[in-house]
This record gives sequence, structure tokens and C-alpha cells, in this order.
Amino acid sequence: FVTRRQSIRLRRSNIGSSSMTVVGGESSGDTDDTDEAGGSSCAAAALLQIRGGGTISNDSGGSIRRLAKRYGVDLPTNELDELPSKFASAVLTSSTTSLAEAMQRSNADARFLVVYISRQGSSKANGVAIPNLMSREMIKLANRRPLGKKQNSDTSSYYIWIVDDDGDYDSALKRLKIKPPAKRKSKSSSSKSVTPPILAIVYPSTSVSSSGKLTVTPSVLSQHHCQPPPGSPDVLTSWINATRKRHLRDFAKLQHDRREAVLHRERTEGYRASVEEDAVREAQERAEAERRRQAEEEEERRREELEARREVLRESLPEEPEPGAAGASTIALRFADGTRDQRRFPSDAPIDSIFDWIDVEHEIERERLELGTMNGSRTFVHGAGEASTIEGAGLGRMTALRVGIVEGSSEDAGEDDETEGDESEEYSD
Repeated sequence: FVTRRQSIRLRRSNIGSSSMTVVGGESSGDTDDTDEAGGSSCAAAALLQIRGGGTISNDSGGSIRRLAKRYGVDLPTNELDELPSKFASAVLTSSTTSLAEAMQRSNADARFLVVYISRQGSSKANGVAIPNLMSREMIKLANRRPLGKKQNSDTSSYYIWIVDDDGDYDSALKRLKIKPPAKRKSKSSSSKSVTPPILAIVYPSTSVSSSGKLTVTPSVLSQHHCQPPPGSPDVLTSWINATRKRHLRDFAKLQHDRREAVLHRERTEGYRASVEEDAVREAQERAEAERRRQAEEEEERRREELEARREVLRESLPEEPEPGAAGASTIALRFADGTRDQRRFPSDAPIDSIFDWIDVEHEIERERLELGTMNGSRTFVHGAGEASTIEGAGLGRMTALRVGIVEGSSEDAGEDDETEGDESEEYSD
């Protein structure tokens, strides 16, 4: 840290703020220029941002307005008494945005983070530093392009994070691994000592944890001694701007990491979508295979049942009478494909025995059959006349029947009308 005597001498020589940057040389303490890993919550926040998930609570202006009112800051509101978006987005307070979230946001947007850590009892130092941090000059610097014309993206330079709750003081020091400044005695009371505030510029670097996950690691680039804090917006912005010029490569790396993070998120989302699509397709294929398996099992079961039933029907068919035997009826069949068949039945046999015979010999389920006379005057289906016999149904000694299939099957195509007459002449109703 620059000593108090050096600070006074530098201010008197008007080389002001840039010389107050901690860059080594004579100092009363060690320069905090290390790049150490942040805590697990910061890493989780970084991973969430890089993966495209999660949101950070954005200050609606309430905490900024309270802070401005406390320290007499004239906020640049519009005619609707609203804060400009560049102002509201650049200034973050610990009561609404934790340091881990501020680090995550800085990393995601490729900005450095200006942190001001102070207890609310440091009214004199806060009364100087906070109005300067919230000044128009500082907001303008925070929103400028850090690399100027060499910059391809539209990213800005800084976020400003201010501790406005004493409960966040110790956790912020621990997160940044900054030792609290030595207390100095207050001029107003010899018995009371005041802890100087901390003003630092933090680089939110991206690193890979031991588990292979992307995390945000805070690294303090520069720290102001704050004894006293920068006395005007010009002094403050000069100090911060000097740090920016020395760390242009870090800004460029942040922007590079930001582009890589976007590509990483797109690749991850694309891979996840591909995996999900593959999972859906495989699930559909498994469901279809299971459906086919069940259908095949059902068909096999049904086929076995039909074969077993046909064996029973074959045994139950009435004996076929001898040709020319008394009380015998000859039933001739004609199928849609032109196939013909005939069999003799006792005239007192149930008419359903004709259906049983067709089921057994031609393997057409009797429930699907529709038998009709050749002239179409009469039709018969299985089970419609359980008590009817062949003779009782009006079928004579020689009867020709057309075999049709119910349920609109292709097997019940129309017959040739020219042959119907011949059949009718050979067989009568």
C-alpha cells in the first residue's frame, strides 16, 4: 500500500490517482495481486450462468436510492423518476446482489468488478467514496468499451459493487481474501478507532475445478489505500482507468472466455437436446417393439386357441352320409376366389354344422362367415338359428351357397354373375 505521506505528496504534485494504484515499490504493506479461488457458492453461480441457467436479482432502484439519500447523491432520474438503465445495471449493492452473484455477472459480461467494502459507521470515508462511485463520470467509465476500437463485442468495462449492509463486510473480505486494513484513530475521539474502507478492482477469471467444472475465481488486481479515499470523481476514474490500461490483456481474455462460454453453452445445450431426442426415440422404439411382441404373443395365443377349437369342431361334425342316402343334403360352396367344395350332411343336422365344417377345412373362423343362396334371396350367419336344422332352414337335397366374409374383408369380393345362373341351374333352393 502507498503510505499516507506518499499519498499526500502525490496529490500535491497532481499526478493523483494513477500513482495510488498498488503496483509494488515502497509501501507499508504487501500488494494483493494473487489469483485465488473463490468459494463454492461463487463457483456454482458461475457454472449456472455458463450453462445458461439461473438469474440474478436485479436492483429495482430501492437500495440505490436509499444509499444515495444517505450520502446525498443526486441521482440522474428521468421525467418518470426512473434510473437510467446504464446506471441501474452498473451499480450493485450487497443487500440485493451478493458478491458471488456480482462476480458471476462480471464474468458472464466480461467486466472487471469495482468493490467498495466499508462498515456503515465509516460515515466520513463513505461520504467521500460512495458519491464518487455513483457519480456520472464513474457510470460513464463503467459503461465504456474497455478495448476501444479494437473491441468486437459490445461489452462494458465495470460493475460497481458497494457493501450497504454491515452483515456482508466480513464475508466479502473472506471471499476476496483481503485482510482488513489497520484501524486508525478518529480525530473526533481519541478513544475510538475507525477501520478504513476497502476499494479494489477485481478480475473475475474463469477456471476449471478439480471436478472439471467451470468456476469464477476472484483476483484482486489493484487496491486503493483509502486513507483517505479518492477525493473526487476525476481522481477515482483516473485511478481506475490506469488499472484498465495496464490490464487490457485481461479484458481481452475475459471477452475471449465469454465467447468460449457461449459456445460451451450452445454445445452443451445441443448435446443435451441430442441426448433427449435419442432417449425419446429409443423409448418409442422400445414401446413399438413391446407392442409388436405383445401383438405377436396375442396372435400366437389366438392361433393356438383356434387350432384347439378346430380339433374339437372336427370331432363334433356329423358323419357324412353315403351318396344317395335317404335324408341327406349336399351342400356345395363357392368362395370369392373361385374355390369350390361340397359335403353331404344329414338333413336333420344343425345348420351351424355347415359353419363348423368351413372353419375346420378352410380355416375361416365361423363367426366371420356369411352364407348366401346363389340368387341372394337368403343369407345365414353362425349362431343366428341355433335350433334350426339344414332341412328346417329350407335347404334342399342339393343346395349351392356363396361364402362371404363379414367385416368388409377383401376375401368377400363379388362373384361372376355369368356363372351364377349355371350354379342355380345345377342346384336349387
